[in-house]
Amino acid sequence: MVVRVSGVNPVVVLARLLFILSSTRVLRLGPVRVPRDRDIGVRVSTGAAVRYVLGAPGVLWMLLLAALASTVGVVLGVLGPLYASEVLDVEPADAFYVFAPAALGLVAALALAPAANAAAGERAVATCGFAFTATATIGLGLTDVLTPRLRWLLVLDLPGVGHEVQLAGLLSILLGLGMTFAGAASQTFVNRSVSLTIQGRTSALLGTMKDALAIPALLGMGAIAGLVGVRPVLTATPLLLLLLAFAMACLAGRLREPSALRGG
Repeated sequence: MVVRVSGVNPVVVLARLLFILSSTRVLRLGPVRVPRDRDIGVRVSTGAAVRYVLGAPGVLWMLLLAALASTVGVVLGVLGPLYASEVLDVEPADAFYVFAPAALGLVAALALAPAANAAAGERAVATCGFAFTATATIGLGLTDVLTPRLRWLLVLDLPGVGHEVQLAGLLSILLGLGMTFAGAASQTFVNRSVSLTIQGRTSALLGTMKDALAIPALLGMGAIAGLVGVRPVLTATPLLLLLLAFAMACLAGRLREPSALRGG
């Protein structure tokens, strides 16, 4: 709505101001008391942290799984406006409203993830998260086929909003639930498995992996969507994604990591 009324430049300026405001809140954070650990305070080089991750296949594969979960969100965010205009016949500027319900899934996943991790383990939760994500993404590609069969799910029949758009919004809740489950579970596994001395560097490595996976995924899927359309991409790609995530989770479980890195 703001974009329609004022254009994109005021939105960009507002986003920058919010980022600046958020950065100032960091100054209000007080010191955090942590349990005494002989590892804390030991200086570990980045090279040593990288060698540890490479020598701990379980941690490495779960880092890749967390990066893959983030990449899915980036790709869908980029393809979202194209999907809204090509499949749902909605203005690209309104694509936000189609995927806004995903926030409900995100909140639900954050509330349920700790109990789910404790009950089933991080690898199982991450795999289920990718299964939810794959199911929702395939559903987004098949909204024209699924809408007549799943109209009973549309409890709130919004006036002026097509049933196909409403179903896409409903599927986005499952999408947000799945991506958050996958990301939270895999990140929890990594934080639980590595020493406090290298958790910061491990997080930095995760950020690098996210960028490394996102760039070829965006270029490849964008090129394919330009040739065959976004609907086939959303329908077929999740199956490959689910198989890849399942393989990563299995490898993370079979390849046990060594004991946490010690200083020295």
